[in-house]
Amino acid sequence: MNPENSISLLVILKFIFEIAFFVFLFWFSRVYLVNLIKGQSLRKRFLFYVPIARNLFWIFYSFYFFSFLLGVNMLLALVTLVFLVLIFWRVLKDLIFGVIYKIQKGNVNGLKITIDQVSGVVVAMKNTKIEVKDENDEVFQFSYSLLSSNKISIPNSNQTKILSLNYVLEKALSKIELVDLKKKLLCIPYIIAPNRMNVQVINSGDNYLLVVKVFLPNVRYVASVKKNIDNLCRSFELNQ
Repeated sequence: MNPENSISLLVILKFIFEIAFFVFLFWFSRVYLVNLIKGQSLRKRFLFYVPIARNLFWIFYSFYFFSFLLGVNMLLALVTLVFLVLIFWRVLKDLIFGVIYKIQKGNVNGLKITIDQVSGVVVAMKNTKIEVKDENDEVFQFSYSLLSSNKISIPNSNQTKILSLNYVLEKALSKIELVDLKKKLLCIPYIIAPNRMNVQVINSGDNYLLVVKVFLPNVRYVASVKKNIDNLCRSFELNQ
């Protein structure tokens, strides 16, 4: 190998330093820098978009490293590329599709989603896959590359309608009854953003007041959801 086509120790150390620095930078951002951000909404956005920026960076950094190898030794670069593709192709494909999906859809954590025949709530958006929990508490995992070939339905969270209902109780609900009520509410069609749903019992003196606040995709679902919630409340022997 000619000297001009070799990789010096200094260059190797340079790449090691760069990789270590950016690994530390992204880790520091998620663990410590986020604490400097005021406001829960901004903090959540920061925590959501930092991994996207990190993945995009490593994708472009890989191209940069590969172009460097091409300039040093084309054979070495091609062997490295083939090796990485053969070993990590599925992961790389899902990683790229994941970045695209997150940029297009945004943070859908906590929203109801229907993927093919599975309907449930998004509980995790990982680097290469999305996790959906159905009404039976079963968790399904879908790789981002598969989402492009499946029928997906996600309510638009920017056009949500708040439905707030009050019910008068003769007695307070137990913790078990309250948890059961929340689970049954999540099974009602068209209720989205379960992490923003609010169900609480307030002592109003002689009686107890049950306050139910849910979010809907838009106003046209109000009547249907209200009817279902009313029927559910009757099963708890509530008087509105």
